[in-house]
Amino acid sequence: MKTASVSGMLSNNFSLLTDSQGQVLLAPAYDLLNTRIALKDDPEESALTINGKKRKIQRRDFDALAKSLELNDRQIANSYLKFERNFQDVLSFINRSFLPQTVQQEYISVLIEGYHKLDIQAVQD
Repeated sequence: MKTASVSGMLSNNFSLLTDSQGQVLLAPAYDLLNTRIALKDDPEESALTINGKKRKIQRRDFDALAKSLELNDRQIANSYLKFERNFQDVLSFINRSFLPQTVQQEYISVLIEGYHKLDIQAVQD
């Protein structure tokens, strides 16, 4: 697999992989930083343009991206379902982090806001 970095910015690391069939894939996440918390004045929500936008990104924008990647409706629905199913795990990671309690709460608020923008259930125990 080949790797290509899309952004050299520390706060916006996205990498692409090319598999043996030449298919381009998004690399697993690494070096994560929630820029909504760290850079409060930054108006951009993404380093990458999603459906022609970097701000006010909604579910329809991710749907358009998924369609441009030739994902079918079932694959798209399953992607959203994975987010819904893993919400509690994400909360657990945040709560076990070394972040101060106030930053953990900010992180959870940003997470829930993102889930709502994507019309995904964010059910807390």
